[in-house]
Amino acid sequence: MGLFSFVGSLVSGAVSLAGSVISTVGSAIGSALSAAVSVCKTVAKTVIAKAAMNILGPLVTIACGVLGPVIGPIVAELIKRKIEEVLRNLLGGLEDERTDEMGYRLEEAENHDDWKKSDEFESFKEYYEYLKQQIPDEEIDQAKLTERKYFYEAIAINTLADEAVKKFNINIEPDFLMEIGRSAMEPKEAEAIIAAYKKLGYNNVAFSDYLNGKLSPSEVKNVREALLASLKEAYPEKNKTDLLSRLNTMKLCSNDKYVAENIYSKALEDIYKNGKESEYLKE
Repeated sequence: MGLFSFVGSLVSGAVSLAGSVISTVGSAIGSALSAAVSVCKTVAKTVIAKAAMNILGPLVTIACGVLGPVIGPIVAELIKRKIEEVLRNLLGGLEDERTDEMGYRLEEAENHDDWKKSDEFESFKEYYEYLKQQIPDEEIDQAKLTERKYFYEAIAINTLADEAVKKFNINIEPDFLMEIGRSAMEPKEAEAIIAAYKKLGYNNVAFSDYLNGKLSPSEVKNVREALLASLKEAYPEKNKTDLLSRLNTMKLCSNDKYVAENIYSKALEDIYKNGKESEYLKE
C-alpha cells in the first residue's frame, strides 16, 4: 500500500484506529484543544482570551471536521506547529523559543501594570528577553503550563502575527495563518506571498480568497501573476511550472479534506507507528 493510500485509509476509516497509538495521540490533542477553549470561555471578556480564540477557533474547526476525530486533531496540531515555525522565522531571533512558554509569559505580563510594555522596546525579541528576565524558566508554573498548553500557544501565535503585521506593514489574518499551516509553507514562501499582496496594494494578505475562487477572473490573473513573480524572486532556481504546481497544491489543501494525504502523509504515518514519540511531535 502506497503512502498516500495508507493515509487515505486512515482518514476514511478503512484502517481501524481503535486502541492504536495514533488514536491515543488524537484523543489527547482533541482534549487539550477543548480545554484551551474552556479556558478562553472562563476569561472570555479579556483581550488576551479573545486573541487566543482567533487562533483556537480555526484549529478546533479542523480538529472536529472532515478528517475525523483521530486524524483531525493531529492535523490541527501539525498545522499549529508549522504556523509557529514560520512566524518565529519571519520575525527572526525567536526560532528556538517555545510558544507555550511565550504565551505563559505574555499572559502573566497582562497582570503586571508595573512591568515595561512591548512598545518600550525596539523589537518583540527584546521585549521577550525582558519577559524571560521577569519570569525565569524555573519560575514557570509547569502544571499550569501543561494544563493550558494550547491556550498559551494560541496567545503566542496571535502576538507573533501582530508583530509580523508591524514588520511587513500589512494585515495578516487568521485565515492566512491557517493556509500557511495547511500547505506547510516554508518561511520564504509565506514572505513571498505577503510581498505579492503588498505590491498589489492590498491592505491584508487575502490569499484564501484566491485559493477558494472568490475573485473575479481579472483579479485571479493579477494575483496569480504577482504571486508567481514574487515566488520566482524567492526561488530563482524554480521554473513557472514548478511554481504553478505549488500554488495548485496550496489551492487543493485549502480544503481540509485533502491536507492529510497531500501535506502531512509522512508525519501521520510516523505518528501511526510511534505515537507521541514521533519526531513530528517533539517539543
